[in-house]
Amino acid sequence: MYACSPPFVLNKRHIKSCQVDEICKVVEEKGEVAKERGVGPDKKAKTIFAEPPLLGDFYSRLINDVFFINREYYGFDLYDNQLSTPQFTIYDSDQFARYGPHRDMIPSPFYDIKLTAIINVSQEPYVGGNFKIHERLEQQKEEIKFDSQDLIVFPSFYMHEVTPLVTGVRKSLTIFFDGPPFR
Repeated sequence: MYACSPPFVLNKRHIKSCQVDEICKVVEEKGEVAKERGVGPDKKAKTIFAEPPLLGDFYSRLINDVFFINREYYGFDLYDNQLSTPQFTIYDSDQFARYGPHRDMIPSPFYDIKLTAIINVSQEPYVGGNFKIHERLEQQKEEIKFDSQDLIVFPSFYMHEVTPLVTGVRKSLTIFFDGPPFR
């Protein structure tokens, strides 16, 4: 990581509203609803796996954009042919949905998750469901104004969370970028 790397890169209005609708429609119709595998006790939300072909050209553009952000801001050694299956997450206020403080990490001697990219694909306004990232010190939290169509990219080892949803439905699409183990 570069000496002056930002804790996150936020790209406002990264996609068009028609793309939000298209992504939600195709993933909700054809995605694979996750079993409880890999879901921690402090995640109350529905996860759907969206295989890349479902996302079409949007997926390729997103991958290229995140690799550009990595080159400009972080300089992580990333695998270019081993990407996680995108996760479409639905936070519903009826379930007081949330995702408590966590890091995006999987114990493996072969790779580390290095970057997390999240696009907010919510189709309606909602209250709550705020995205917070814990910079450098665990107590130092920054709440990020993260609207529909916005892309946020950050190092996966930063603690982060989604606060409980009060009203409405919040939807996001997440992709993890792996690379050789950190040294």
